[in-house]
Amino acid sequence: MTYLDKIITVLAWGFVIATLLGAVYQIVALIAVRHLAIQNNPPPRSRPALTLLKPLCGGETDLYENLRSFCALPYPGMQIVFGVRDPNDPAIRVVEQLRADLPHADIALVVNENVYGANYKVSNLINMMGAAKHELLVMSDSDMHVDARYLDTIVSAMGVLAWAWSPVCILAIQRLAYGPRLAP
Repeated sequence: MTYLDKIITVLAWGFVIATLLGAVYQIVALIAVRHLAIQNNPPPRSRPALTLLKPLCGGETDLYENLRSFCALPYPGMQIVFGVRDPNDPAIRVVEQLRADLPHADIALVVNENVYGANYKVSNLINMMGAAKHELLVMSDSDMHVDARYLDTIVSAMGVLAWAWSPVCILAIQRLAYGPRLAP
């Protein structure tokens, strides 16, 4: 075995160990999220101001009702940033209707055609970041309908799982606590 072969073998085992550690981390995080989703969560100790990012594309079925369920959340200090890429997107009319129906809601609309990479949703989120007022960000899809406990559950989970916080955990909390598309 040459010196180069030894280096390659050590590097390969290093990558295997790093991959296994990452997998163990994700399993532990998902178990913690599952435990959190099963228990009846107490309200969060604090309700920090947050920005809810809602990327939009097109006029989906029940779009107005889904978005209104977020705009009507009884959460203090909540800003909602809606974002579309196409200036002719029918979702813009829905957001304008929400603004008219809920003048007290802190609603921003970002229309920006800039594309970063191949994923339009990620580009939309990047474009929306400039309008976010708060450091704490929550992102959810436009086809979700939520009840009044949604943000309290998410914020409460953030306090409990601070050690395991990652985009995978955020998605897992939403999916385990609320199902794939519909919150209680």
